[in-house]
Amino acid sequence: MLMDLNLNHIERICQETDDRLWSAYLRSAGDNSDTLYDPRLMFPVYSGRKDGTIRVSEQEARFVFAESLTTTPYYFSIETPTRQGYQLTGKRKMSAQTDLTLYARNRQPVLNVEFKAKGFSASARNLSTIKKDLQKLLREPIAGMWFHILQSVDNSTLPKLFGAITKSLCETIEEFQRDIKKTQLIFHFCILKHHFSLHKHIVITSGNNLLDELNGQFDFSYTVNRSSLIDVHNDNGWFVYKLG
Repeated sequence: MLMDLNLNHIERICQETDDRLWSAYLRSAGDNSDTLYDPRLMFPVYSGRKDGTIRVSEQEARFVFAESLTTTPYYFSIETPTRQGYQLTGKRKMSAQTDLTLYARNRQPVLNVEFKAKGFSASARNLSTIKKDLQKLLREPIAGMWFHILQSVDNSTLPKLFGAITKSLCETIEEFQRDIKKTQLIFHFCILKHHFSLHKHIVITSGNNLLDELNGQFDFSYTVNRSSLIDVHNDNGWFVYKLG
């Protein structure tokens, strides 16, 4: 559970991951100015695109997060088989996989991490990809973290994404409430082009107004321009980390 996990350690690991991702993104975009890290990772360019559009996926976040663990006391595994059975597709329950799992010195698992990428349309009806990962984080018997990487944002990107997450979280909790092993999750969002990230430990309490509660937890008011975060109007408990 989260009470057995050093949350400050996890926050620092996420910050180092942010710094490494920002450095890699700047280099991949052709910016050779000095950065905190000299990364080996490159974000690839889409094939056949003459404008040099960079592709961003959750795989870059996962590899860099793992790289950030090399200076910590934690061990990790990739594509860790789940303990619970899941009927994500097909007609019978099977073991699923968690993107990355952290282990303490005694080799006991302490944190499952699911990595996601890109934003989410407010009009999209299919929340299955979000719900299946939230289900794994909630039902597995150790702490869970959602690490989300976005190439860029405008002033509506995060509200739309947060709306999709809160709706999915509410539906998942209501559907699997008997199997849920925890009521706390860590959420981290890294925005590459604008060089800032958001981090929060979310505590979920049961009640009749769960969706309203979750919307309140995910409330974050901000203003950006094309390349930077201009202002945070209300952080609502979110820790904001910036490049430099």
